Amino acid sequence: MVYDMGIQMEGLNGGPVPDLAENWQVSPDGLTWTFHFVHNATWHDGVPFTSADFKFTLDYCTDYPNFNATLQCGSVISYMSTVNSTETPDPYTAIVHMRSPLADFGQPYFWILPKHIWENVPKEDAEKTYRNMPPIGTGPFKYVDSKVNEYVKLDANKQWFRGAPKIDHILFKYYADPDTMVEALIRGEVDVIVPPLGSVGKLANEKGINILQWPSRSIEELGFNTWSDPSSKGNPALKDYRFRQALGHAINKTDIVNLAYHGLAVPAESVLPPKMVLYHWDPTPEETMKFNLAEANQMLDEIGYTKWDDSHTYRIDPTTNAPFMLNCWVPNNLIELISAGALIENWFKQVGIGVHLRVVDSAQMVDTNLAGEMDMYLWDWGFDADPDFALSVFTTDQIGGWSDCFYSNATYDALYQKQHTAVDATDRKNTITEMQKFLYNQAPYVVLVYTLNVEAYRTDIFTGWMDPTKSPGWDIYWWWWIDPARNPDQLTPIASMTNTMATSTVTTTVGPGTETYVAALAILVAVVAAGAVIAFRRRRAAEKEREEDKET
Repeated sequence: MVYDMGIQMEGLNGGPVPDLAENWQVSPDGLTWTFHFVHNATWHDGVPFTSADFKFTLDYCTDYPNFNATLQCGSVISYMSTVNSTETPDPYTAIVHMRSPLADFGQPYFWILPKHIWENVPKEDAEKTYRNMPPIGTGPFKYVDSKVNEYVKLDANKQWFRGAPKIDHILFKYYADPDTMVEALIRGEVDVIVPPLGSVGKLANEKGINILQWPSRSIEELGFNTWSDPSSKGNPALKDYRFRQALGHAINKTDIVNLAYHGLAVPAESVLPPKMVLYHWDPTPEETMKFNLAEANQMLDEIGYTKWDDSHTYRIDPTTNAPFMLNCWVPNNLIELISAGALIENWFKQVGIGVHLRVVDSAQMVDTNLAGEMDMYLWDWGFDADPDFALSVFTTDQIGGWSDCFYSNATYDALYQKQHTAVDATDRKNTITEMQKFLYNQAPYVVLVYTLNVEAYRTDIFTGWMDPTKSPGWDIYWWWWIDPARNPDQLTPIASMTNTMATSTVTTTVGPGTETYVAALAILVAVVAAGAVIAFRRRRAAEKEREEDKET
């Protein structure tokens, strides 16, 4: 909301749309991109935006000391990995030259930085000490104030190049307790929340509250430690894709949706969710790993795990000669996945595999995963609009970086590079379909559910709430895209008011204009910034790892 992109990577129909770049062209060979920028954008401190800011952003990232186009230190890097140079023939034109085509550069997930501020920030400081306070962008809202674990306050940018938002202030309030958050919405202390799934039924019966549900670009999965390095502490059985497949047959995804997610999710198969309409692949009924405990038991027998303990409760693990027991880690903020873990524990027991469920905080989750100490884990993540980064996480080069399952396969790596530099859209789509099939059969993940975005808002204070269900490719909440050019029915106050939360709960300096607030919130449960935690910690010899799956 504070920054703008060159190209907005997610329009209402899921494709790229103009942002600071009002139009752009790409050469037939995919090696030259020409951007034409708007003439009326201004940074929040009054300095005009020019093409020099766009060039600076690309140069700053690609010249960064820890830039590694193979490792992709952060998701941003995957959108710049073949950028060679950028020239600016005038203040409103930039020409980007590539070493090789870059398929996802047309739907880029990076914001543009102000050159006049960041050129004075040493790159080493940017990594470690620079706070960027206040953040200066060109976006529809300006940063005003914040307090850690309490609130963030933004004011409308009345000079935004697309036109001033119709609300003056947005206040994000943080709640440690989801029940307190729900009650705050019911009492009218906040206007919109992202509710816990267990409260949706209650809120749906409240007068003056509306619920929106729409598909997300997120998955929640059971992941396996497939790492073949001697440092791995994962159970060796998990290196065998047939063992992973057998466990996949022992999971009832429909029951997980109904019992753990209160029906507010969709059973999943492929790693790319249906929301990614252009790229999603679904297995045929014959290809699907259906829930079938008898088949799971038969597969485990065929692999060779035929010995059971005296009570015939658990199979014998040949590595330890003890009852087969796998640890499974799950973050303590993912309530639905904790419930799913209990269900999985019961099903796995029915095929002779014990599960020790470990519920921990996010920091411990990341550290334990980095150390290769997990056998299995339940986790979630959301994807960019383009699938390149999501698919890159399963490449060998990401071991020690973004990979959480340590998967490595030369065939898959080659398919990733093929789509990464594809020029022809149809060829790229076909390759991505092949990659999904490959991952599905290799099963480094068993994708459990595609989650739904759920939003609850009051109907008596503001009108014009965005309805993402009417935009099939859209996967962002109302506050990300306040654009009068494309959304004339943008959020508008029914009447001017001073929000009670702003005056009684949080002390802030009120900005100019009519005092129309949107009091939005976020639960005080943060997704770990994996780039900051994982990206610069590499495991030794990671680049040389190759999984020795039997079929390859």
